[in-house]
Amino acid sequence: MQLIDAIQTSDEYLVDKMETAAVYEIVYELQQSKVEKLVKRFAQLTALIPTQNRVLAHHNLD
Repeated sequence: MQLIDAIQTSDEYLVDKMETAAVYEIVYELQQSKVEKLVKRFAQLTALIPTQNRVLAHHNLD
């Protein structure tokens, strides 16, 4: 019995195992808090605004 059968990536290992075993992908999402949802939505909306001529702050130092 060898400690290492072969050196391969995890993708290669899964492809090899698909021939002899059922391989399942499990996907889950953690629930976001309301604040996280709000911040994410705000970031999505601000990404839609063209930034070419937008001024975030203007200071007159005279």
